[in-house]
Amino acid sequence: MTLIDWNEDRVLALAPDAASVSAGKKLTQPMRWPLLGQNEDQLWGECQGSGSKPYRVMVDMGGPAYKCSCPSRKFPCKHSLALILLALQTPSVITEQDVPDWMQDWLNQRSSRNEAQARKKDEPPSEKSLQKREKTALQRRQRAEEGLNFLETWLLDQLRRGLASLRHEPYRYFDQIAARLVDAQMPGLARRVAKLAEFPASSPDWGENLLTEMGLLFLLIRGMRQENLPPALQAELETQIGWMQNQEELQSLPGRHDHWQVGGVSYFQEGAMKARRLWLFGENTGQSGYLLDFAHGTQPFKTAYFPTQTLIGETVPFPGLPPHRLLVKAGAEVKMQSALPKVNFQSLKELQIARQLQFQAQPWKPLGAGWLASARLRPDGEDWLLEDSQGHFLPLAKAFRGGWEALALGGGAFFPCCVEWEGQELRPLMYSTPDESASFPFERTRTS
Repeated sequence: MTLIDWNEDRVLALAPDAASVSAGKKLTQPMRWPLLGQNEDQLWGECQGSGSKPYRVMVDMGGPAYKCSCPSRKFPCKHSLALILLALQTPSVITEQDVPDWMQDWLNQRSSRNEAQARKKDEPPSEKSLQKREKTALQRRQRAEEGLNFLETWLLDQLRRGLASLRHEPYRYFDQIAARLVDAQMPGLARRVAKLAEFPASSPDWGENLLTEMGLLFLLIRGMRQENLPPALQAELETQIGWMQNQEELQSLPGRHDHWQVGGVSYFQEGAMKARRLWLFGENTGQSGYLLDFAHGTQPFKTAYFPTQTLIGETVPFPGLPPHRLLVKAGAEVKMQSALPKVNFQSLKELQIARQLQFQAQPWKPLGAGWLASARLRPDGEDWLLEDSQGHFLPLAKAFRGGWEALALGGGAFFPCCVEWEGQELRPLMYSTPDESASFPFERTRTS
């Protein structure tokens, strides 16, 4: 990936927080940089700070990867952000030069690490490591069975007590149950149990919603005890309770080659981690799925993809039921989109039918996304509605805050848009101008 594939929005999306964005922009003055250089894939420079020696800043655009001699613990630091922004805003001040020794040393170190990791992947597992895997899998199964028995007993106890009694239980009551499930190596179940605490104050019909969620937990318990399930369903159940897939093993599997268009991105919290979901739509195969990316604290997300890009290469679906989480195989090429992803739904009615069919097949993960042919936003008090050209409308998630800006840019016209649903919530992610000449996110990228 070269500098031509970048723009300012993408650079700012890498920033660990808003303060780094502000500080980085202040350092884009060429006079602050006594040394600047570049080649096809790398940028380097020396930025004068408060000390006597300038900071050495190194950026490999192919990663992207960064290194700076400054003491900041943020990654990328303000100097790395400033160097990329400077190259985009004032390209004439950064000329092609020979790579300096300190930059070449860093590139050699990165290359050596990558080669060592590749050699390790190619080595067949030893007999000892295979035996260790089998022992670990058996122990995990035993812990899970103990955890499932505990959860089933607890759920039955709540039904005997009556759901009304849960209205008076504090959050720590549910957290204690969730902690037992974490000990049983089922963090997915633990998160679902911890969220039960939110139901009593959520809506007037909280009891019905709580009973539904408890029923889904019972289904997971019974499903995990079944034998000879279809492999996709078995894998989905294991994913739902929180068992992780080995991504190195997935990288070795054959993938599906396509031009994968990044159609939208959503942000959410996963415990103490910030997370984002990027939806990919296959231009030729018609397949879709999502990338899941996590970051802790002020750290940036590992992947630098963003909407309006196209990934040309192979993706491997995680085992389970659709929509699949995807893994991008090494060697994918990134380009800017030449056209919008194909339309999935002509109306909100079609979208609703798809959501209902998905829930029937897979009630634990009512998640999906697609492009709607024509829609516009409509304010509804403090909330927002999405209306299609046939006069149907659906309420959007209450957390949605990008309505007025999108309404102003769209001028009240109907436009193609990408929407995501998760449970009962509907979120618009991207929209295009009516002539499809440009696309915009409904809500600006968050950096913290």
